[in-house]
Formats: sequence, C-alpha cells, structure tokens
Amino acid sequence: MTVTESTRNALRTHIQNTYTKMDIGEGGGSTDMSNDALDVSITGALGLSKISVTPTSSNDNQVEYTCSINGATYTGYVIREVGIFNTAGNLMLTRIPIDPIGPMLSNKTYDITVIIEVE
Repeated sequence: MTVTESTRNALRTHIQNTYTKMDIGEGGGSTDMSNDALDVSITGALGLSKISVTPTSSNDNQVEYTCSINGATYTGYVIREVGIFNTAGNLMLTRIPIDPIGPMLSNKTYDITVIIEVE
C-alpha cells in the first residue's frame, strides 16, 4: 500500500504538533504496546515533568526530536529507554529501547536525538 504525499505530510505535521515531550527511563524490556508509559521513568522517579522538546522537520517525511539531559539532575541513573509523548504527557507515540547510557555524571550533558520517519 502506498500513502499519498499529501497524507504523509499531514501525518508528519500531526506528529510534529501533537507529540512534544520526551521521557527517559531505566527500563527498556517491555514489549507491551498498550502501555502509555516507560517501564521505569527517571523523570517520574524524581518527581519531574517530562522533557519538553520542539520537534523539527528536516524534510517531507521526518520529524526530529532532540533533547539535552543535564547529568547533574540525573546523576547515577542509567538511560535504557526513551519515549515520545503527546503535549499532555499521557499518550506515548513510541518507546525506544537503547544501549545503556551511564551511569550519568554530574559534570556532563547528554544529547539524545530520535528521528521518526513517516513513510
């Protein structure tokens, strides 16, 4: 099945305008796609809000999410999963297990980029 270019652009725009939060977690083993939360949210464990991001679009079919994580805020944690969430933070677009980053050091900043491709 082929999606038309105008539909692809509409989907990309919807994703870019609706999903504006990222979260980081220490879990990463879940395969339950009905779950709208990370396995073990680091921000939630610290009582912090999800990380606000400004998604950008580099071409017709990609949305890029980038955030900088201040190691001083998350010292000692190990990031094993990343999630993209809607603006309210209660609906997850995707959960991405990643190779472990950390334990995080207080004197470092960690950049995480996720690219969503709409085909």
